[in-house]
Amino acid sequence: MDFESKLAKARFGDREALGELLEPYRRRLKSRLHGLLGAKMQVRADSSDIVQDALLQATRDVRSFNGDREEQWFAWLKAILKTQTANVIRKNCAQKRSVCQEARGSGSTASPRLSPLDQIVRDEERKTLRCAIDKLPTAQREVITRRIDDQQPFQEIATSMRRSNVAARVLWVRAMKRLRRSVRTE
Repeated sequence: MDFESKLAKARFGDREALGELLEPYRRRLKSRLHGLLGAKMQVRADSSDIVQDALLQATRDVRSFNGDREEQWFAWLKAILKTQTANVIRKNCAQKRSVCQEARGSGSTASPRLSPLDQIVRDEERKTLRCAIDKLPTAQREVITRRIDDQQPFQEIATSMRRSNVAARVLWVRAMKRLRRSVRTE
């Protein structure tokens, strides 16, 4: 069964189809989570619980998912994961001030406050970049997403894309060049 069929069934309450949509992303979300949490937060927070909470939230909200492609699905799951992670960090920050300071220093979602103008500029830059990534050819979009968003090593990217390690790296370089040109012209 293809992605669109599973999604349609999941939106109408088919738990098996929903499980088939969520389960393949569990490991990727857990890997992504390690980049969101600082070292001390990883000790205090159980990453499996955070990912499980994110998947549970996705189960509750599957009908609100507006996309129809796997890339959009994964982006939606990552956004839910970021929200769950921010909630865990916030909860721990309320309990222990030092944990909060450590999390902020690690590049997590608990970032220093931006001015409203800086936030608007940052959001616009992200939209421009996301739009440029979405316009890339499928293979280039996939290698960018796996390398940047999922933080996968090239060997893992090569294996999952059924390419050699060198071919995956060349694809990455070409995708980055094309992305830079695209962002400069927009």
